[in-house]
Amino acid sequence: MNPILSNCIESRNGNYCHALEISDVHELECVIESISSEGWSTEDLKDFFNTITVYAMDESNEDEIYNFDFDNYIDSLN
Repeated sequence: MNPILSNCIESRNGNYCHALEISDVHELECVIESISSEGWSTEDLKDFFNTITVYAMDESNEDEIYNFDFDNYIDSLN
């Protein structure tokens, strides 16, 4: 299991839903940056975010959010 996911599940005593509700891409980028600042490897970050379910909370931003390229963004952080 992905170590980031394992950490989330363990720290919340099993009460974790692998999903994000996002209003715009900037908010999604901030979440990625926050988690990446904890020192996880690039591969673990990619695995974690490529398996997460993302829900767009603003219909006007749906296409941008649902077409977001996690791999490219995570690579750009290095």
